[in-house]
Amino acid sequence: MPYRKSILALQDLALRNVAELFELNDLQYLPSILIDELYQRRGELHFRVHNRELPAKIFIHTAAHQFDISCICGKPIKFDIPNCQVIKRITQICKKLTYLNLTGWDNVIPADLTQLILSIPLITTLVLTTCNDSLLSSIGNYCPHLEHLDLTSCDNIGDNGIRFLCFDINSQSRNSKIISLNVTKTNVTQHGCLMALKNLPNLKYFFHDFHKEILSLLGKLAASETFLSKCVEFSGKIHWSIEELKTATIFFPNLRKLFITSANESSIPLMRFKRLEILNVYEFPNCNGK
Repeated sequence: MPYRKSILALQDLALRNVAELFELNDLQYLPSILIDELYQRRGELHFRVHNRELPAKIFIHTAAHQFDISCICGKPIKFDIPNCQVIKRITQICKKLTYLNLTGWDNVIPADLTQLILSIPLITTLVLTTCNDSLLSSIGNYCPHLEHLDLTSCDNIGDNGIRFLCFDINSQSRNSKIISLNVTKTNVTQHGCLMALKNLPNLKYFFHDFHKEILSLLGKLAASETFLSKCVEFSGKIHWSIEELKTATIFFPNLRKLFITSANESSIPLMRFKRLEILNVYEFPNCNGK
């Protein structure tokens, strides 16, 4: 018995015993919820067999709601079928997916990814490192429940992809439910970022490479376009000027988290962020301001 008599301790003990004592092919007789737990913790549990290829027919099953096939320590997950067949199997049978992470799967055929997107209408979280503008159009069309989209390092997407994500073929707003969007290290420009800010009504967490450029563009807009509920976090060590901070207080008054690289006179506009909870300041100047 575990030293701590609790449900969590018993569950942990059971999972470790299954991983150490069962052959992988015998896992098919276990409940799907237990199979999912074994898969999610595959990095810490040591399966008995030396062959680390996971049987796709067991771990990719119809009851799966969350599926993470991202790379671990730079190495892709190995199944007993080719990678292209892994994507096709997920497409064919995993209709209930709400979470999918494909980080590191850079050689997936775009047509296979498109078919995958068409088959997971319940998806709420999607992480890709291979994507293009056309695929973003499919995501906009067929993923109405999507809330979190991470496209980090997808260098085949640009401003057109953001337009497809925001608008349908008739240029009508999709009224997207996206809360979090990451387009860092992509070809999306400051203009595409501004488009996302203005046309994704529920966007709160936006990660991109153009904080200063966007504030410069915003400075030319009317204050009536204030994004009251958007961008509650600005991440990245950014050297804000006083004017940029003032612009941020106008357009993002509900900012809760901010990273800056200078403190000098910025405390004055910072006081205007009434809901600011976290402020990280780097490279404090000395008393002489040098």
